[in-house]
Amino acid sequence: MKYTFAPKTHLDAFSFFMQVPFYSMWDVFYKKDLVFSGDEVTSIELNLNESPTYRMFYNAKSFHGYIDIREKFIRDDFMNVEVKTVNKNFQAICQESLKEGWDLTFHRNSPVLWVVATSIIVTFFYWLFSVPFNFLNPEIVGNTLCDLNCVNTAWKKVMTIYMSMSVSMACLFVTAYLILFRAKLYKEARFYRSIQTSAILVFTVSSFRMAADVKKVFTQEFSTQVQMVYQPQNFKTTAERGIASQKGFDKVD
Repeated sequence: MKYTFAPKTHLDAFSFFMQVPFYSMWDVFYKKDLVFSGDEVTSIELNLNESPTYRMFYNAKSFHGYIDIREKFIRDDFMNVEVKTVNKNFQAICQESLKEGWDLTFHRNSPVLWVVATSIIVTFFYWLFSVPFNFLNPEIVGNTLCDLNCVNTAWKKVMTIYMSMSVSMACLFVTAYLILFRAKLYKEARFYRSIQTSAILVFTVSSFRMAADVKKVFTQEFSTQVQMVYQPQNFKTTAERGIASQKGFDKVD
């Protein structure tokens, strides 16, 4: 025996995707049926109060979880499945939803927490090690190209871009690791899908951010800022340095 659920809209198909790990985005696009065999449906939770939907628990393709079906429940369609009746009011449903959202956000492999922690750690070490190694310290590598305010302004611009690129790169590696390795540790559907979808979203945002930073590196403005801080020898004469001192600050916007 098979249980087939046909999504009426793409929104219904997307709800299948979010609740069932083996229902893919291609299935969402084509609004394919969601099919379970008889032994994959373990039980059904029927709410007698608020909603015409019911919750079907499953154990299929190495995953276990539940899916909320927005259809009228017909008992004859599930003759060999245990049906549990519950009495959840709207407040109880909201509390359950908030608790589940909290659990998914703050579990140990949450992409949100990993990315936030990665950003903080990379930023901390970037500032910690830049000064001792003369990497981005204008007071150490400062020059007579322009005054200290000019150098500091250029340095902050360069520092911001380099640090942003480092954070984005670290976040890309972290999210790739979560998608490819950590998500596979979970067989509970909601945790697996939460890690997968959140990590993919973060990966996409980090990729766009990385591309934007790389684009800035190849601009004439960035090249001028680097020369102000690190390459004063490129400005040969004292007269040229004097001009740069007067105009360099304006070039750093």
